[in-house]
Amino acid sequence: MAFGSAILRDVAVAGGLGLSADLFCQTMCEDNRNLHDLDHRRIAAVSLFSGLYVGGVCNLIYPLYPKLTQHVIRSVQRNATIGKQLVTTGGSGAALVEQTAPVTTLMSMSPVSLLVQRLTPNQLQGAVGTLADNFIHVPLLYLPAYFISTGWMQGVPWSTTKQQMEQQFVPTMTSCWMFWIPFMGMNFALIPAAARVRAVAAANLLWTMTLDYMTHSKELVVAPETNGGRVQCDTISGGATL
Repeated sequence: MAFGSAILRDVAVAGGLGLSADLFCQTMCEDNRNLHDLDHRRIAAVSLFSGLYVGGVCNLIYPLYPKLTQHVIRSVQRNATIGKQLVTTGGSGAALVEQTAPVTTLMSMSPVSLLVQRLTPNQLQGAVGTLADNFIHVPLLYLPAYFISTGWMQGVPWSTTKQQMEQQFVPTMTSCWMFWIPFMGMNFALIPAAARVRAVAAANLLWTMTLDYMTHSKELVVAPETNGGRVQCDTISGGATL
């Protein structure tokens, strides 16, 4: 299947699953059984974000992780080679060998070196992909993109979106790690590369419902604003939905 067709398929699958998840959350978790009570702009925002980001952007990001894994392997091998050369090229000077041997030991016993030596290629790719995804991609790109884009699509003012990020970013990030670190470890280690985005889209259905269930009763307290001498303070319920 052509790359463009594969992305379109993944966008459609991820968007449909995002729509299903938010519909479930609004009808079951938030008890909006009447169709007229549903937040249609939120449904559209979550569906579009899920489709375009999970189905589209992730198709561009995930192929970088195997390359990062190879870079880690080459770096460890290069360091081990340098350490070995320091010992073996000491010539007849025994003192030089004694001085460089501890360097070699440190290089070969570093946590990264031990990890590379002990793990299989699939396990190593799973470890590197999981760490890169959860500690670089998610906090720096995924979560900010979610808060900003879904807020904008729902017509939420930037000041409110900013406050939502300040109040909910850390608990959302913590919940994200608890859910996605185990899954991503299995995804990058066991799932074929061509199916990883669809696997994430399927897991995202459960993630969206789980996170909504945990946060739907929470309220975002919006900072007071003055309006003609009167102080207004609003709350926005619902919490984050990824």
